Amino acid sequence: MIYDVIIIGGGAWGCSTAMNLSKRGKKVLVLERGYLAYAQSGHTSAIIRQFYSHEETAKIAMLSLRYFRDFKQKTGFDAHFRQTGLLVISDDSESIKRTVEVLKKIGAKCELLDKDRVKEIEPSISLSNDEVFAFEPDAGYVDPIATVWGFAQCAKGFGAQILEGVKVKKISRQKDWIIESDKGTFESEKVIVAAGTNTPFLIRDLGFNLPIYLFPFPMCYYRRPYGAKSLMRVIFDSTNNYYARPEGESEILVGPMHDEMTYAESSAIAVDKNLYWADKNPDWIGRIDFDLSSAYSRALSIRFPELSEIHPSRDFVPLLDVTPDWQPIIDELPGFDGLFVACGSSGHGFKLSPLIGEIFADFVISGKPPSFARAYSLSRFRM
Repeated sequence: MIYDVIIIGGGAWGCSTAMNLSKRGKKVLVLERGYLAYAQSGHTSAIIRQFYSHEETAKIAMLSLRYFRDFKQKTGFDAHFRQTGLLVISDDSESIKRTVEVLKKIGAKCELLDKDRVKEIEPSISLSNDEVFAFEPDAGYVDPIATVWGFAQCAKGFGAQILEGVKVKKISRQKDWIIESDKGTFESEKVIVAAGTNTPFLIRDLGFNLPIYLFPFPMCYYRRPYGAKSLMRVIFDSTNNYYARPEGESEILVGPMHDEMTYAESSAIAVDKNLYWADKNPDWIGRIDFDLSSAYSRALSIRFPELSEIHPSRDFVPLLDVTPDWQPIIDELPGFDGLFVACGSSGHGFKLSPLIGEIFADFVISGKPPSFARAYSLSRFRM
């Protein structure tokens, strides 16, 4: 059987794209090396927000958030979206004000707050006089596994075929694209590689080095102290270098913030050699050490004194596929007609997945690069 499109990767981007292509009548096959949401999509904080200074990303995030809010109506499955709002705390007033202006420009709800208003939202919070605050009321989080499952099941309902436990060994071109795997050979007119950290490895075998490097992202769950009511919404605390969100009623998920996450914009970013893909295991998952978990605990207790007795319950360190400007790559590889890549999600790809699937489906079918996501072209890098 010759497919219209083969998608390598059964995460949020791959399954969302499969759903959108199959809705348009395309014969689609998804190949996943593990199980659905095996890698990054299964190890994401799944925070859904629009707070980006990069206008294109903010637009896609805004439309994706609306999709998540109506996920069950659109797919027939429940992503369990929980709207909590996002409180941003920073000592960089210019950056916060600039981001709020971007969101207002595109029509997303976000406002600057004074200390009294912050105290109304989080009564037990500790604040400094030199900090600035913003609040995005529509933000929240979803269940990442349920989200990917919903995309996949909806795609199946439109005729897509999804195979799990299939490791792709080689991508080659004859008349059509040939995918060789440990479970057989598959043929397709077009191929999308949306395999997260594995994407650069698969593409490198074609002699193409993507400007991707691997970035460890340590995350830890903490048991909420009995009776504590602090942090019942998403928090970005750049002063203390962490983000956090509630996990149900009894836990809090904490992860790091980095200077690189300012999402710098550039039309011609030079890529240093040491940023290219290295021979690492793309499925590596690490553990955080005691010092880091203690640092997270201290940061939380500084901001929320009633969380001083917080205790870690589980942790993991996934790898992210990151580009030098922390923006995704969504493009057809130059010189490889019909071979597309969706990679470099840089830690914020999951929240963009509903619209990425729509954008990519339109791109693959029309062959025309989407103006909406022009900022994600490979041409922005000098390679």
